[in-house]
Amino acid sequence: YPKIAERSGRTGFAQGFELLFAEVLQGDSWSNSGGKDSVALAEAAKKRLSYSVFDATAGDLPYAAASSYDAFLVTGSFASAYDESEWIARLCDFLRFVRDIARRPLLGVCFGHQIIAHAFNG
Repeated sequence: YPKIAERSGRTGFAQGFELLFAEVLQGDSWSNSGGKDSVALAEAAKKRLSYSVFDATAGDLPYAAASSYDAFLVTGSFASAYDESEWIARLCDFLRFVRDIARRPLLGVCFGHQIIAHAFNG
């Protein structure tokens, strides 16, 4: 993340995720472009990214609206992806739904990438 912020001139936790997610949605890569497009990407991210927050621990998973989102970002948690909690099982079911039925991209960070791997038997 520090290299992303350094290249884009933007700092802060939310801005880092915004830029990372924008890169995933655009299919561009700073490593491939040498960072030359990072300023333009940062500006595009500010103009076109909007997001919703869902609380998977409370069962707040948008099955009905999943196809209306461009992608899903699964972030960190104090829980382990391998906990036997009911909400973990429900989240795994939702992630499989997003991939198989809604056919939307998934990006996981920390717990997020672990739960995505767990959901897909990785």
